[in-house]
Amino acid sequence: MSCPRCAEGYILPGEPKGAIQSDFTGAYLATPSNGATESKRAVLLLTDVFGLPLQNCRIIADEVAERLQCDVWIPDYFDGGHLWTNRASVVDARLASLIALIKEKRGYEKLGAFGYCFGGTTGIRLASTDLIQSVVICHPGQFSLSQVQVMRVPSAWVRAEACIDVDDADALTSRYVLASRKGTEKFVEYEFVDYKGTPHGFAIRPDLRYPDIVEAQKKSVDQIVAWFGKTLSV
Repeated sequence: MSCPRCAEGYILPGEPKGAIQSDFTGAYLATPSNGATESKRAVLLLTDVFGLPLQNCRIIADEVAERLQCDVWIPDYFDGGHLWTNRASVVDARLASLIALIKEKRGYEKLGAFGYCFGGTTGIRLASTDLIQSVVICHPGQFSLSQVQVMRVPSAWVRAEACIDVDDADALTSRYVLASRKGTEKFVEYEFVDYKGTPHGFAIRPDLRYPDIVEAQKKSVDQIVAWFGKTLSV
């Protein structure tokens, strides 16, 4: 579920403003700077193979929390380790446990999730459950069309033009699968945005040497914020 590009990328500038929550299985919590944490919606950021230690995910979580005026959580779903010691089923179980905990303790009524690479694939699986109400999938790793067929929540897709680990035919077929539900009770809203000239991983680890890649990364955050603003209203 990884590729050579998964080990490449740059560190985003800035310092994380949120904090690790020991009472919530070591998850990172980003909150709006004005301290407004009474929102009935929250969002999960599902990391790439670098997991929670890479500051990029925390910086993006901080920005999304500020712009959406809600809590953004980053699960430590590798439990302090890394992808290669954690099966997908173990990751999913940890996610389900954290979601149950934050709903109980924080009273959220709606949850969204956005994921990068490995986290994008995780988001596809999560979208087939009743644990979240919306998802954004950023240049996912390997997934099956059967997983797309059972997605039940609105989905937005951030597509890297030069994505090397997902066959373009599968991506096109995913669009067809979702579009084929129009007019049926199984239809859920979706969108695909293709970011021209971008490599796999650009939305979480953009190559800072290239202004167009940096701009594409910023626009991907705009897409995430707009999507949840539309699909997670409470």
